[in-house]
Amino acid sequence: EHPTNWTVPRNDPVTLNCGAEGRPQPVITWYKDGAPVKPSPHRFILPTGSLFFLKVSQSKKENDAGVYWCVASNRLGSARSSNASLQIAFLRDDFRSSPSGARVVAGERAVLECYPPKGHPEPLVSWTKDGHTLVLDDRVYVKEGGGLVMTETLQTDEGSYVCVASNLVGTRTSSPAILAVQVRPFFVRLPSDVTSVTGGEATLRCRVGGSPRPHVLWRRHDGRMPVGRARLDADSSLRISGLTVEDAGAYICQAENAVATVVANATLTVYDPPMLVSGPVDTSVILNTTVRLPCYGRGTPPPTPVWTHSSLPQQPVGAGWAGENAHVGEDGTLVLTPVRRTQGGTWTCSLVSEAGAAHARAWLTLVAPRHAPPPIISVPPANQTLPARTHATLHCRAQGPPTPTLTWYRGAAPVRIDGKRISANKAGDLTITSLHETDSGRYTCLAESRSGSTQRSASLLVVGGDDPQAARSFRRAPSPSALPPPPTRPRVSGLTNTSVTLEWAPPHAGGDVPILGYIVESYMSTGEPRGGQWRVVARGLPAPRFTAHLEAGRPQVFVVRAENSLGESPPSPWSQVVLVGGGGGEGGAAVTTKVELPPTLVGRRLNLTALNTLSSSSMKVTWQVTGSGTRVEGVYVHIRPRRSLHALHLTPQVEAPPHSSSSSSSSSSSASSSSEGYIPWDTVTVMNAGASSYVLTRLTPNTEYEVFLVPFVRTEEGLPTELRVNTTLPDAPAGPPQDVSVHLVNLTHASVTWRPPDADLQHGLITGYQILAFVNGSSLFLNRTVNSSTYSYQLAPLIPGYVYSVSLSALSKMGEGPSSEPIRLQTDP
Repeated sequence: EHPTNWTVPRNDPVTLNCGAEGRPQPVITWYKDGAPVKPSPHRFILPTGSLFFLKVSQSKKENDAGVYWCVASNRLGSARSSNASLQIAFLRDDFRSSPSGARVVAGERAVLECYPPKGHPEPLVSWTKDGHTLVLDDRVYVKEGGGLVMTETLQTDEGSYVCVASNLVGTRTSSPAILAVQVRPFFVRLPSDVTSVTGGEATLRCRVGGSPRPHVLWRRHDGRMPVGRARLDADSSLRISGLTVEDAGAYICQAENAVATVVANATLTVYDPPMLVSGPVDTSVILNTTVRLPCYGRGTPPPTPVWTHSSLPQQPVGAGWAGENAHVGEDGTLVLTPVRRTQGGTWTCSLVSEAGAAHARAWLTLVAPRHAPPPIISVPPANQTLPARTHATLHCRAQGPPTPTLTWYRGAAPVRIDGKRISANKAGDLTITSLHETDSGRYTCLAESRSGSTQRSASLLVVGGDDPQAARSFRRAPSPSALPPPPTRPRVSGLTNTSVTLEWAPPHAGGDVPILGYIVESYMSTGEPRGGQWRVVARGLPAPRFTAHLEAGRPQVFVVRAENSLGESPPSPWSQVVLVGGGGGEGGAAVTTKVELPPTLVGRRLNLTALNTLSSSSMKVTWQVTGSGTRVEGVYVHIRPRRSLHALHLTPQVEAPPHSSSSSSSSSSSASSSSEGYIPWDTVTVMNAGASSYVLTRLTPNTEYEVFLVPFVRTEEGLPTELRVNTTLPDAPAGPPQDVSVHLVNLTHASVTWRPPDADLQHGLITGYQILAFVNGSSLFLNRTVNSSTYSYQLAPLIPGYVYSVSLSALSKMGEGPSSEPIRLQTDP
């Protein structure tokens, strides 16, 4: 047995083995570095021949390290073993270079250098992080020499690192090194677009991460931050209160730390609910004459004006619509030339947008020409006593229909209006300056139209001199602004064979002095043109209610005035034409008087909560009935494509949702001679009062639709909901490529050209075209797909004398559309 190499720590025991056989038994002798080994207290030869070290020594006096071998000998000879090296292991205490702290940016390479203490054998290097052994991999490894390498640092690499050196002697640890990983700012949650309404509050959220913690700053794209109403929350969200339309725009969230700066944008949209600027008012008009009812408002986004009336087939009409004797202008004004009495009654103007809705109702009273009342003087002249050398204004205002002309008389002679001392304004008021006593007299205002004439008179007394007694009697006519505003239109609340009960609402303001009572005036048709006059049928009524006597077969209209101590208000709008006992018709159109019930659907009664896309041809609309009062009987669902590429307008159908037990519905679509580009509304009538959702089907794929709802009870409609907008899913093309043609270029080449399918039928983005060509009716000659921007293709090589047929189809992500009709091509033999 030969001795083996050993490396042992100082003072540790070790045995160098040596075994030999022979006759006679050999004697073992040990040598070190060429010299015999002398026995010592810590080193001796065992009976087996092995050299045993009780403890390995290494000092200036004695050093056991060296090269050993043994020799076995007897009288017959000797044998020498191989050499064995005995080395003394050691490990110094101090690192030649300890790791130092570092600061790196996440994603970058990091190296923590470590040169371990000198030792034998060479110490192995490992690392700990935060007291735990560091797991190494391809990203984190120990390089030659002991340094720790991180090829791409992560934020989780941050911590306290210790370099550990170890060999047989023991372990040495370096002082800790802190690795700080700085992370570029990043968005935990990107700012998202926010929509709110004026007067409300908006919160733009911006959650960021990074190390060190980023500083967040908000700014607006144009620099005009709403100072005083904008504040930064603890989570770095920007909160803006008291929103105005001007607050809308792009806001920039900027996150910055020592490493980098990042920015992200969010758009704040501020809706301003629709508000009527000019809405319709109760109006009277003679049949076959034109009336204009405005429906104009403001809001953000700009609201869409729509009109509804019982003479229309349920669905609303909007700007650009044109029907029989009526159209709606681009500003929402309804221009109507009524030819039938059914076109009278309540017209409703609504403004709808994503921000909400507003509406106004106006009653249109229609009268036949032979029953039309004469003009009514709304502000009559008043008696006045004035001093000389002052001025006098005699007020006179009149109204139709039709619009009357005014003429002033003094006594029986027309007043000579010279435009200087005596003048009349457009409203009809007569002004006389530098009054003379000779200007005294009785002045009459005559209002005339083709329906008749009406006059009202007043006395003017001009007093000369400086008589104090006369001064006390001076009286000037009150300004029209001091008179009460007119009451509302008298509503027919009750009707019998001999009487009608009228009700109205007081004026919204009482003028300069309180209202004393009401005056009711009536016009009863004689059946002859320009026949009859307005007459007072009641005066001093304390309450806004009156029952008037009727004569059978005699149409009547009523107006109401409010009265205070200064005079009378202008008249209210006309009541509807009241007739009992039949007759009164013209051209076969009989007068029908309806009892007008007070509105029952007051305030917001319906919320449109969702408009969800189900498929390429269906959407689900969901709503919630709110408020209290009369139970809603049903809902009108109004829908139209907002951006449509097709001319054919498909009527949506309705399907009850699975949870609905029973319902009934109907659908209608408007037909009219509307202007080009006008997109009509479709209406679905949902009669199930308990329903809260319906599915609209047969919609056009890849089309944006807008929807709003209107609750109803019998013939009364409530306030519309806001608009909701959504888009149907795309679908495979529904039509083939257009204008497909094949032309021979030469005997072996032909050119195929085409255009995309009709825009109505594309139903989404065209991604390519499939070209199929057959030869002699059965053999496939070509099956090729080209991209969507290609509109021609060369067929080659063609064989002379063969017959080819070519067809194309359009492709989209949703599938392949129908093929065009095959085109036959005969090549010359």
